[in-house]
Amino acid sequence: MGRSLYPSFRRKVSRVTGLLVDKVSVALGVPQSDREGKCTVGTLQQLLLWGIRHNISWNARTLGFKSRTFPSPPPILSCMQPARKPPQVTKRASGDAWGASWPSAEVLESACNDTIPGLPGISNFTVYLYCSLFNGSDSSSQPPSDLGAACSSSAWYFSSPSGDSMWVRTCREYFPGQFNTTVCSNASLLQLPSPNQPLMEQLCANLSLPPKGDSCLEGLPGAPWSQEDFWSCFLENQTLWTQRLCTNESLQAVPANSSTWISRRCHGHQLQTKTLNSSLLRNSDPCNFHAWSLQALRNASLVEQCREVNPARFQELVCENSSLLQSLESSHPWLMDHCLDSLQNGQCFLQRLLDILPISSHVDASWLCRDPASYLLGLVSQLTHCEEETSHWILSMNYLLRLLEFTLPSSELDEVGQAARDQLSEAILLSSLLDNGSFWALLKVNSSLSILQAVGQYLRQEHDTSFKKELLSCFSPVLWDLIQREEGAPALEVLVQEYLQMPQENFQQLLLSAESEAVQRFLALLHRSWPQLQVPMSDEQALQALASRLMGRFPQLTPQLFVDLSQFMPFMAVSDIMRVPPALLANESVLAALRSHSPHMKLVQKSAFAKLLLQAQLLGDVPTWRPGYLRTIQPLLPHLPLRCFVQLTPQQIQGLADGWQDVRLRLAQGRHVAHSLINVSRGAGEEQVHRLGTFACYLSPGELQVLAPLRDPWGPVEQSLLACAANGVLSQHGRVAYALADLLRSASLAAVGPQELRAWRGIVPELGVRFLQRLSATQVRALIPELQAAHLTPAQASVLLTQAVRTENVTEGVASSLCPLLPGLGPESLQAIPTPTLAQACECQATALPLLSAPQKAALLQRLSREQPARSVWPDCLVPFVPLKLLHLDAATLLGQRGRFWELPWSQQQAQFLWRKVEAGTSVSQDTIRALGTLAAGMGCARLQQFRRRADFLGVLRVLYACPSSLPGSLRRCVWEEVRRRPGLSGEELVWLGPKFLMDLPAKLVDKLPNDSVRLILDYVSSHPQSLLVLPPHRRAALAHRALRLLRAPAETEIPGEVLDLLGPLLGFLGQEAAARIQPESLLLRLEELQGACLAEGFAEELGRLLLTERVLGPPQRWSLLDVQQLGRLVFLLPVESIRLIPREVRSRDTLEQLLQSQQEWEHSEPGRLCQAPGAQGRVRSRKEALVAWLTLFPAALTCAPPTLRPGAQHRSPAWPRPTSRAAWVSSVRTLHSRPSSSVPLWAKPSRAPAGWPRLSECAVWAPHQQRIWRDSGKPKGCFTANNLFGTAQPLQPVHLLQLGLLATQLSEQELQELELSNWGALSVLGVLEGWTARQMRAIVSSFLRQSGVSVQGLALPELAALGHLLCGLRADEMRMLNSQEFSQAAPFVGSLRLGCSERQLETLAELLTSHSAFGPVSSWGPEIFTEIGTLAAGLQDIALSSLVPEQIRALTPLAIAGIPAPKFTVVFSPAQLLGFTSAQASAVTPQQRARLSAQQRQAVASAQYEVEGAQDGRGRNHARCHPGPSALALLCLMYSFG
Repeated sequence: MGRSLYPSFRRKVSRVTGLLVDKVSVALGVPQSDREGKCTVGTLQQLLLWGIRHNISWNARTLGFKSRTFPSPPPILSCMQPARKPPQVTKRASGDAWGASWPSAEVLESACNDTIPGLPGISNFTVYLYCSLFNGSDSSSQPPSDLGAACSSSAWYFSSPSGDSMWVRTCREYFPGQFNTTVCSNASLLQLPSPNQPLMEQLCANLSLPPKGDSCLEGLPGAPWSQEDFWSCFLENQTLWTQRLCTNESLQAVPANSSTWISRRCHGHQLQTKTLNSSLLRNSDPCNFHAWSLQALRNASLVEQCREVNPARFQELVCENSSLLQSLESSHPWLMDHCLDSLQNGQCFLQRLLDILPISSHVDASWLCRDPASYLLGLVSQLTHCEEETSHWILSMNYLLRLLEFTLPSSELDEVGQAARDQLSEAILLSSLLDNGSFWALLKVNSSLSILQAVGQYLRQEHDTSFKKELLSCFSPVLWDLIQREEGAPALEVLVQEYLQMPQENFQQLLLSAESEAVQRFLALLHRSWPQLQVPMSDEQALQALASRLMGRFPQLTPQLFVDLSQFMPFMAVSDIMRVPPALLANESVLAALRSHSPHMKLVQKSAFAKLLLQAQLLGDVPTWRPGYLRTIQPLLPHLPLRCFVQLTPQQIQGLADGWQDVRLRLAQGRHVAHSLINVSRGAGEEQVHRLGTFACYLSPGELQVLAPLRDPWGPVEQSLLACAANGVLSQHGRVAYALADLLRSASLAAVGPQELRAWRGIVPELGVRFLQRLSATQVRALIPELQAAHLTPAQASVLLTQAVRTENVTEGVASSLCPLLPGLGPESLQAIPTPTLAQACECQATALPLLSAPQKAALLQRLSREQPARSVWPDCLVPFVPLKLLHLDAATLLGQRGRFWELPWSQQQAQFLWRKVEAGTSVSQDTIRALGTLAAGMGCARLQQFRRRADFLGVLRVLYACPSSLPGSLRRCVWEEVRRRPGLSGEELVWLGPKFLMDLPAKLVDKLPNDSVRLILDYVSSHPQSLLVLPPHRRAALAHRALRLLRAPAETEIPGEVLDLLGPLLGFLGQEAAARIQPESLLLRLEELQGACLAEGFAEELGRLLLTERVLGPPQRWSLLDVQQLGRLVFLLPVESIRLIPREVRSRDTLEQLLQSQQEWEHSEPGRLCQAPGAQGRVRSRKEALVAWLTLFPAALTCAPPTLRPGAQHRSPAWPRPTSRAAWVSSVRTLHSRPSSSVPLWAKPSRAPAGWPRLSECAVWAPHQQRIWRDSGKPKGCFTANNLFGTAQPLQPVHLLQLGLLATQLSEQELQELELSNWGALSVLGVLEGWTARQMRAIVSSFLRQSGVSVQGLALPELAALGHLLCGLRADEMRMLNSQEFSQAAPFVGSLRLGCSERQLETLAELLTSHSAFGPVSSWGPEIFTEIGTLAAGLQDIALSSLVPEQIRALTPLAIAGIPAPKFTVVFSPAQLLGFTSAQASAVTPQQRARLSAQQRQAVASAQYEVEGAQDGRGRNHARCHPGPSALALLCLMYSFG
């Protein structure tokens, strides 16, 4: 085929393919989903058909759909049957295998010569008979070994195809015994209807007759021979056939109607006959071709001379022997053309083959010999016009297509030709789908990999989710079976990723459609292949949903199913774990899987499995658990309730001694293990403690003092304690840590090597600043890499960083090691670090940057911007802190570097600012929004409203709520309004949008959520409890109420423990009425979990009451130490009167330390900070005081006098603590610094302290980062002088100010003016503090301007950020002199503070921001500007605030709302504007502002706050935040000193 013909060829094949797709689709059927989304499982043929319909590129030739051999004859098509039969064609009679024409003679001859591998549709038996008997070839003289067995099978005679009578004859002649036994002696067999039944009866009758040799001889010549007679004679005696029948004389005597087929039979045998005298023939007839040797045939002149002498014989010998013709073609180039021209009637083999097909006679086959491909292609095109039964038509088309493919050259095809052949192979594939026999015969055994590769490529490239959903829903079981054959195929990874993105409802329907056995096989395969799969573990929600659906497919989990699902353990929801039958945990394979995956599981998951252990009745009580079983479940033991954990016997604990090192125990658990190990050991106290190893860290200070007093910093016990401190096992703020710190201070630093100093890293934060200042440069260099930024105070970080940059040449490698010290960054250290090094050290800066103060971040930014004034690209770690005025990214950069900006934690205002640039520079589509990643949160409401198509709108919502950060309030409000305006969302759509969207819905919609959505929320919050804490309280309560309604059965009067587990973090937000119905006994096993949960005020109050009931702990007078340890910080939920009733022996100093530290850790944690409600600290403070009241009584007023004992106290001690309690005294003042109070007892005057006691500076090291107001209620004069604090008469240095922290607000104006404030570093220490008086602020600002030599106009970004709260120390006229451009850059840092400026000062600062060098007129501001300036927006003019549009109003921060003066607030916001507030904004309205509002305004605020219309004003009332009083921990630490 010429290259020019390929386009036409492909067009015609394409037309045939299209027609085949339609017809095969109708005949084969295509699986479709029903109304419930359930799809009937398709077959492999249907998958291939579906793929062709959806443009999947199957490699059909690789799959095996090509004509490897000559195709077998086709069925008859009535539409192409001839009107008359060509005279030269003798149609084969039905029921006879030996008709006159044998269409595949040349092919069979090639098979005899082993030149082709095999023949489709022709068995080995047929080839044997043809080659050995008829063709006379040199094949084996013995029949195939299995022919005898076949002749002995009665079923075989009936399985032979119709007309294949030669097998019956062969068995009769070659295996007469088997034939007689199987057929002739079986009367019932002979009576069964069969195409061969008449012949079998005839052969059985002839079996008993005498041999027919005489009759054969008598009948020659001239007898009217039939083919049956010939067959019998041939089988009786081949010699007779050769010598008598096949001579020229005999053939001339045979009637004309029989001579043709007899001649053909004789010809095949005569080629190999040995009876002729070849030499005589050769001598008598040199052109006797039958006598020629192969060498004679290669004689070109002899062949040329003789070919015309006897053309018929030459034709028979050469032209009709394809293998011989092929071997002679190279030596006789003319031979092929001669044979084609000399064929009878000018017909080639293909032409004669066409003659036997039932095709009309008017078909012109003259081009078939010279251009068979084009001719057959045209024939195929004619066939497309046939009107015939589909199945017959497709089978006939399959034959012609395969015949066409067979005629194409197998090699020398260029790229265009190969593409044409591939297209033809696809058509052959389509036409083979209906015939199972031919389909599986052609399909290669190793075709699975090719199919999977094509499916995987389609899934990766296809963007239409509906097509992918249809493919996965209907054909997943087929794909699973294919993957089973090609284990390790990449397609499995692609499938899992698609399942993760598939809507949960669709995946569930997929599982329901598949057979259970198929799903089990898939799970087993997934389990085996999981370690090799690269599944995105970051998509935790999708993995959790996948695990949930897979578990839900099997209501009854077996051990094997659980093991196959075990890779999903780290993603299982608590609700799924609770469905696991407890009895499974007695199975060894299940326990092994549990232990293997436990390191990757969350605490809530381990806790859920631990509860299952307690429910397994086969296991019995905890003391009866076997040692082997305990070793298997040891990772779960720390998650048992404390009441159950302490039931472990000393023998059980000792049996697990080696495994305890791999688990993390709480203090009470660790102490139980330590006591148990001591009880079963022998030896002296110090030896026992040494054998305990790390468990010595759990002993109380008193126990350590008795067993092994701390004496030697290098002793084994001390080294164990230091290791515990370094690993976080030992509390850094406990008495043991303070005692270790005292011990280390007494050591000679000169004798401490680098290795020993690294071992001290856990205690370094306790050692104070003075200890660090004594370290040498070598020691500092060795210690720094071991430190963590979060554990150092700013003063310590500053000292270490300053020392490091003075002694080191700060390169990139050195800078990376200094990153933990970044919280101590100051002007000197910042100047010492090269700018390129700062820009390249982002990887290590990322962990320390959140600990930096605003002035430090501002100084970093200014340093980098000065090196590159128009910097467009900032280091990634600094991007979230860049002010809008310094953010010079354009749309081209953002879209060109999508991968880089995809997941950056942009601030809300940055996202909004950059979104406007993208929107202005390109057309925004759903794909653009998806590509922008976290920047999509900056979208405006107008853009969201432009997505009018439902699918587009929901797709955008899903992208927005996939962002890790929360959406701006204005965009959330817009989403609510759009959802309400559009038709209602279906349950499937709600689930698809995800839990973050559902939790963001207003409270009034939460109650209407469908059950599946609520279950999704429950599973999400169990893994992300902090997601609840950012919601307004009323929405948390609404979610808890709706979840309880889902989980509780209507008839239940009490809420059981299982429901409490399913509620998870939502439990703490149940209303007081619901909390009262909790089953009291269920609380005992869940007290540890409640300690780490946020509890609403009403729930906490009711929980405190339940704890005192007889069904839980009973009256506090009867409580044991275990009861108090179980409660932990929950003890502060009890009424004050009940706390006082707890027995004193239970309230030991060690127990009180544990309780107060647990409460402090909760308050300092992120969940505790978010959970804290107004007034909560005051309630907790009163309970702390009641807890420690039996120890001592403190004076109410601030004084420098020492404390006094409470009158009547039984415990007596000197007024000053003993030297051994020095650490406790340090601890008390540390806590005093971290807790602002109106009545804090303080005796800091060194003259009143005994000799050997530390100065207050060793306590002031603990001034924390938390900025809280310190209220002075009469500070005695002289308590805070530099000499008293630090033993120096010199002015306080910046490091001293860092040590002072909140105590600095107690300095007088004179003392403040004496401070060294020459740069932004020292100023920033004071600027971050709240609680300054106006005169103090003025004194500090004046001193700074004087010492630094900077004018007001010259204040730049670092200085303005460093001023912070002290900015209010400038007069209004001075504020007008500020550089508005620099101030606009400092706006995000200053605007994050609750400034104590006057209204006039606030207005002046806001006016600076409206200048053209800043942000311009307010009317042009986008929402990002209002968010950027924060509280500074409170100073905008009345008319400007009242003119704001809803999108601008919603961008005001809650702090800005609270900062607007009450009279101004009443005037500027109308009821309609107030109604548009977000819930957070409405909650920020202060009582003073609310008091001045009209009734209509108050109702609007209440409606906005609670997200309902017509809310009562009483519900919207806010309460003033109470300032906390004295810290109970400070009181406790002080009381330690009186023992």
